[in-house]
Amino acid sequence: MSERTKAQLLAENKRLRAEVERLDRIVNPPPPEPPEEPAPKPRLYVLALGELEKRIVPNAFQIPEALKSIAPDAEWVPVYRLSDLPRDGYAVRVVDYVTARLRSGAA
Repeated sequence: MSERTKAQLLAENKRLRAEVERLDRIVNPPPPEPPEEPAPKPRLYVLALGELEKRIVPNAFQIPEALKSIAPDAEWVPVYRLSDLPRDGYAVRVVDYVTARLRSGAA
């Protein structure tokens, strides 16, 4: 087999391989990228330790909107005992909210 024939065959082989790869990409497209999962909401704890606070926040569904407006994207969790508060959690004390509202209402 002459050198020219070998070169032609190698060129034809490269062309055919490229065509096969192109067709393979068309028939078998790469899998789609997995969707990004949204970041988890930060969890904020509402400390309702006294009787007045427990009446203001009797359950997780009745946290005052004004209190939630501090961090609207957060997941708010009421805590009625300090022992239920995790060490790495952030907390807002309901009594602080009440006294701040009373001061701003009196002004």
